[in-house]
Amino acid sequence: MPKTTIVYRLLIIALLPVIGLTIYITGQRYDPGLMDFKSTGASEEPHAINLPRESGEFLLKGRVRTFSKDNLFEYVNGHAEYLINNGFVTLYVAEYARKGSAAGQSPDVVVDVYAMGRPEHAFGVLMDGAGYGNNEVKVGLMGYKTENGVSFFAGSYYVHITTFKEQPEVLTLAEAVNDTLGVKAEAFSLFDGLPNIGKVVSTSYFKENYRGLDFVHNVIERRYDIDGKEIQVALTTGKKDVIDKLVLAFMAYFEKSGIKYEKSAVAGMIYYKVSDKYEGDWFLILAGDAILGVYGAVSDELATKIVTKIKN
Repeated sequence: MPKTTIVYRLLIIALLPVIGLTIYITGQRYDPGLMDFKSTGASEEPHAINLPRESGEFLLKGRVRTFSKDNLFEYVNGHAEYLINNGFVTLYVAEYARKGSAAGQSPDVVVDVYAMGRPEHAFGVLMDGAGYGNNEVKVGLMGYKTENGVSFFAGSYYVHITTFKEQPEVLTLAEAVNDTLGVKAEAFSLFDGLPNIGKVVSTSYFKENYRGLDFVHNVIERRYDIDGKEIQVALTTGKKDVIDKLVLAFMAYFEKSGIKYEKSAVAGMIYYKVSDKYEGDWFLILAGDAILGVYGAVSDELATKIVTKIKN
């Protein structure tokens, strides 16, 4: 074997430990972000919405955390399935503290912004959590002052703001959050189907079994004051096949329960005057892709007026 070959082989053998040491040292300088398998409970990636960094006396603490369907249960354990089944997409969580607070102090306010699939989903979640009789506030498309904060919806966002002690300025923070979401202050499209017939007292949402009827679901009910008398208008919307099935279900219910009704029409729009021993006289109005029930102190004249308004 030539001497030069032997020399090369000896050099290679001598260099192997050096090469191995170099690989080892280089391997210790890995990017921990690429190999960290520990769950932090939330993503710390830059958020997709621009929540306010400052509002009045409140300053944003740290970064906005995000949760997806995969880890939502880590933040709202026991409530995650409900949210996912109601169109949940992403949750953004921001913590705020008063100016001058100590660095390690707990937040004074937590803002949870739930990006839902559709405005209807956000509205439904808001109404499910609002409860009856909560104080309505003018923020977003609709909002309520809760026992420990404010909840509202704006477009497909449902926002829940929690305070840990009395914070009079929380509504100002809610308005700032709403502004940054960039949702136009136009009417919620589903509300367009409700008639403008008097002073609005309250708006509620019933996910299922409206007024005890097991075939009537996803109802928006608005209560009006008309000259000191209360009227309730219930709105259900859907595609033609859904509305047709709902009409058939009402007819079957009337037949089975022995409830009498009279069918009428105004400007080509069909409605029924229903004589119910439990609800009294009420009206069922067919309006294309919607059905409206009108209850309370409603006269034939008012029912005709409502039908005309819906038609126009």
